[in-house]
Order: sequence, then C-alpha cells, then structure tokens
Amino acid sequence: VFMGEYGDPHMAKDPVRLQKDLERARALVEDKANPFVGFNFFEFQVAFWKPCQNTAGWDSWEAAAWGDPIHAPNPPKDCMERLFGIFSLGDIPVSMTGGIDYNNKNVYPVECVKPIFRGKPEAVAAAYGGSAPDTQVCEAGWQAKPTQYCVASRGDIDPLKAGLTWVCSELGSMGHDCTEGRPAACAGDLYTESDWAFSMFFELKKADGAAEDVCNFGGVGIVTAIP
Repeated sequence: VFMGEYGDPHMAKDPVRLQKDLERARALVEDKANPFVGFNFFEFQVAFWKPCQNTAGWDSWEAAAWGDPIHAPNPPKDCMERLFGIFSLGDIPVSMTGGIDYNNKNVYPVECVKPIFRGKPEAVAAAYGGSAPDTQVCEAGWQAKPTQYCVASRGDIDPLKAGLTWVCSELGSMGHDCTEGRPAACAGDLYTESDWAFSMFFELKKADGAAEDVCNFGGVGIVTAIP
C-alpha cells in the first residue's frame, strides 16, 4: 500500500502535531511486518489555482496567522484547500517562466517560496529525516530592502544568447571584457556565463535607472535578492 496524498486539515495548522503524526506514519512504513510501503505528503506549495473566491480575505488571513497558526481562526470557507501547502509565495522573483503554450509573450515570474506557517517546513522535513531550506530572505521580502542582484532568468534558453551578446557588446564599449574576472564555476554554461556578465553590467549601470529596466536584456534578466 502506498498513500499518494497524506493530508489532514485538522493538523495542517499545527506543525507539532503534524510532525508527530508523520513520524508515526514513517514508523509504520519502516515496520516490514505490514504492507504500508510509503506516503507522499500533500502538498509542497499552496494550490493557488484551487477555488478561493475571497482572495483578499485569504491574503489577510495568511499574514495574520503566519506566526501562530494554531490559535488563528480558519481561513475563508472556500479557501480551506490552501491549508495543505507547506510553502506559500513571496514577492521576490528568482526567474521567469518560459513562454507558456509556446507563446513568448505569455511569461510569468517564478517567485521565491516561504513557509505558509512558521515551523511547517521544519516539521515535515524532520519527520522525513531531512532539513528545511533557509527562507529568511523570502520571508522578509523586498520590504526589508535586501541587496539586489541581476541574474539570468532560467526560462527559455534561446533568447538568452541574444541578451548575452548585447551585454558583452555594451561592456566592450565601456572598456570591459564580459568574461573579466569570471570564476571557473561560472564558465561553460550559458546561464552562469550570463549571470556573470549581467551582474557586471548591472553593477556598473544600476545608478542610471530603475533596476528592472537596467537588468532586462530583452526579458532574459531578472532582479532578485536570492541569486
């Protein structure tokens, strides 16, 4: 027996009880005397596509419940499915998608992830014998005024070549080689080579305009705090 979706709405807001229950499930799996071979936690990210008519109410509730979900009231009734997620989304992008449905104008930001509640990622990770990622920068968001970095979007790779060619040409006109000082770890891969060149250009030109305009390069650059 394999449980494809482990999810308990009564424990979704209580990381301590959730971890204990997951540990009990893991113990059953590790007991070879029964046919229970594994379980999949439901679910990684809040399912924002699921019905939730009162999205403003959800946003307000999530902000209020983040630090103490156990004592928080339930969210708007039609948004209960969102409780299952481990992670919500922050306001700092880390990339852009490629063109959805092969339409290069149909692109969306890929936002950083942060816990839906304090302690939930740690509870799930600990129950599985792992560790949770550090999401402090995402939790604080742009409001905390973190350092801005300009890197290559991990969306479509084809437009990236044109962006890198343009940046190297511009840097050349400023007296710089776009490979100048580039560490070996950033060589041999178009994404990381672009990261280096885009970052160099951004540091030289960021005072000349809005960060999103300086770090654009035909839509293949992204301003982030999590490079």
